[in-house]
Amino acid sequence: MNILRFLNSNLCYKYIIVLGCVTMLHSCKVYQESTSLNEAALKNSENLYKVTLLTGEELIVENIEIDNELYFGTSIKEGKKERILIEKSKVKFVQEVNPKSSKSINGVGFGVGILVIGLGILMFG
Repeated sequence: MNILRFLNSNLCYKYIIVLGCVTMLHSCKVYQESTSLNEAALKNSENLYKVTLLTGEELIVENIEIDNELYFGTSIKEGKKERILIEKSKVKFVQEVNPKSSKSINGVGFGVGILVIGLGILMFG
């Protein structure tokens, strides 16, 4: 019964609001500072890259390669490796995924999801 009293209290809602705010602020650092397309191609990193085009379109690629002065982003779709031509003149910026932040965001999201499901069961079940 104490848990039901806590769930109906204002303190419970304050905890949920603070947790939501912390999650949103933490998610701002998933991508590292912008780098050039050439630096990303030469880096040979195993992290994902987000390529933002001048049109606002975003491409998420696993790797950036350079071949005869043409840039290609590689991704795997339906078990096949796909090369996407990236026109250098249309690129606004390139950002590498920050793997530490990305993993912690997933962990926090999973934890919040479990918490919400548990609270829903206790409140309405």
